[in-house]
Amino acid sequence: MRERARFVRLETIRLISIAKVGHYSSVFSCAEIFSTLYYDTMRIRRGEPD
Repeated sequence: MRERARFVRLETIRLISIAKVGHYSSVFSCAEIFSTLYYDTMRIRRGEPD
């Protein structure tokens, strides 16, 4: 989960730098929560949308 949360943080930095507007703090505080929910608790898989 830590690798995925780190990816979310890095993508946030990249996308905010492209958009030149955004708030890092809200995304950074939620990155691990959403990574855990999305990839572990909810068990969502790309190839299996159902």
